[in-house]
Amino acid sequence: MDEYKRCENNITRPLRNNEKGELPIHKLTDDDLSMIFSRLAIPDRMNFENVCRRWASVSNRGWNDMKSLTLTYPEYNCKQVEELLKRCGKFLRDVTTPCDSVTHCNLKYISENCRQLKKLTLKFDPWAFRPPLKEHAKRFVRSFQKLPQLESLVICDINTVQTTAELETLPVINLKRLKISGPPTKTAYGHLSG
Repeated sequence: MDEYKRCENNITRPLRNNEKGELPIHKLTDDDLSMIFSRLAIPDRMNFENVCRRWASVSNRGWNDMKSLTLTYPEYNCKQVEELLKRCGKFLRDVTTPCDSVTHCNLKYISENCRQLKKLTLKFDPWAFRPPLKEHAKRFVRSFQKLPQLESLVICDINTVQTTAELETLPVINLKRLKISGPPTKTAYGHLSG
């Protein structure tokens, strides 16, 4: 029987408490719980690990299926990013993250935990006052040196004209693809275009 169908049957059939007062969810197998956890939003999945040791164990075995991740603020704060990347960072191949004064810690945690990363997309604040590459150059150097597998770097929403000198501060890495784009602009109709 298909694993999804088996899990669905276990969940949808009526479950009743036994004489000992055991909760129906505790009757589910680890595989069924893992299937349920894999369908949860990441913050919820992390919160469910605090319910009991069994759920923490089941959840910890389920992070290896994550290959890409998009981090957003305020959905993920620095502490949550650190905890999340400790769980799934070694499996990730593609990460998209904001890169600004609030989320600067993301790059540190990515470089510490995502050694197999192939593609990194950094989204800057298009309305930032300071030139972003100049502001983050040292952080880039430290981070990129720890990502030997990185092949593709996408830098989005740079709001200032970057000088050659600022780009030259970035470390020499073996990229196959480098894409740098400016912020969205207003069209004649007042809509944003990228």
